[in-house]
Amino acid sequence: MRDFGISGDTIVAISTAPGRGGIGVVRLSGEADLSTRPLLLRGLDDAAAAGDPVEVDLGGVRFFDSSCLGALGSFRARLGADGRTCRLVDVPARTRRLIELAGLGDLLAA
Repeated sequence: MRDFGISGDTIVAISTAPGRGGIGVVRLSGEADLSTRPLLLRGLDDAAAAGDPVEVDLGGVRFFDSSCLGALGSFRARLGADGRTCRLVDVPARTRRLIELAGLGDLLAA
């Protein structure tokens, strides 16, 4: 497991680990915005190296903006080009609505 995070006005914690069945897992908590996007990208890359598919757990996210949404969309496209997949789990209602409006609803786990 690897932990990424910053402190200050915006706090985000990102951890990655291999999950059961060979999946790569990213867990986010706190505020995911433009200032924390680089950490999200590193976490996504780390999880992609850990397994397939990649599962992104957003259960601890209090705020999620469009810059991080764009990062997820780009990540999905990159994985898809390699025949790999990504899914989002434990998504808060506000964030779920943003994801659906952006046309990325297929990332949401059932």
